[in-house]
Amino acid sequence: RSEPTWMFISNKKMVNLMFGADAPKLTRLLIEELKLQTLAANGEQERSAVMNITDLAEEEQVRHEAAENIARAAKEKEEAKKAKELLERKTLECTNILHHLPNTGVILIFPHA
Repeated sequence: RSEPTWMFISNKKMVNLMFGADAPKLTRLLIEELKLQTLAANGEQERSAVMNITDLAEEEQVRHEAAENIARAAKEKEEAKKAKELLERKTLECTNILHHLPNTGVILIFPHA
């Protein structure tokens, strides 16, 4: 799934992040960020909640964890399916052996027994 990601950067730091293509929300956010950047450039207000570009934002962490959980669940489901198929195949083999071999046994008698 592809989704636009808008990262607002000031002085090599991320100041805001938005996911999606919601034009009215993006416009409001752009205007707000431009106002805050103007105030910060004039020294009237400091930027708060800045983080490194390489760090995951809170929303990114939530999305990443959700994607990992989905992948983990799919992997566990696939492993359970393979284990079930293996058990069924082994059970079928054992059943075939029991039905097709005659009911005879082998006795070994050693001379010194």
